[in-house]
Amino acid sequence: MNPATENELPAYALVSAHLDEPVDEDFFCRQDEEAFRYNYETGMDTWEEYQENLKGLDKYAKIVEYSKRT
Repeated sequence: MNPATENELPAYALVSAHLDEPVDEDFFCRQDEEAFRYNYETGMDTWEEYQENLKGLDKYAKIVEYSKRT
């Protein structure tokens, strides 16, 4: 809703202003990898647990495309 007019906003108005910025596709994957390494290095996880966690990163996410409305 537009607070000034109380009208519903069109769908294209809800698109993020940051869509034109480059996307770091590996940001969250690297963040998880660092957490897994920290857990292993501090003794919280065993070597086997660390390796198992790293294997899970291969199935991390599917990137989807978006289309801009004009």
